[in-house]
Amino acid sequence: MTLPVFARGQGRQAESLARASRLRAELAAARLASATELDTAHEVYRRRVAAADTLARTAVPLQDDNEAAARRAYDVGELGLVDLLAVRRDVLETRQDSLDRSFEAAVAGIELQFSAGALQ
Repeated sequence: MTLPVFARGQGRQAESLARASRLRAELAAARLASATELDTAHEVYRRRVAAADTLARTAVPLQDDNEAAARRAYDVGELGLVDLLAVRRDVLETRQDSLDRSFEAAVAGIELQFSAGALQ
């Protein structure tokens, strides 16, 4: 039976150091990926909220004004029923788009909270 006089655990020590180094690198990569995901989620949320606000502030009120004008024109006989219905369809489509943008902004807000760790 021989005793390992020259081997004093150097192999295990080198293996442990290599494993620790690999784990530190993986941790750094995970932190960077997490920060990038959070930044991206925040930017998506910001843009979707801005799009929803812009549509709600500009397009919806203009469409409401168009509908009111079309209704007045229809009441005095200047506009036919088909034209009035076409205007109302456009108004409803604009409102639907506004609701869609608001929904997308809400979903982006939830995704942002999840990325930030507020939700699990």
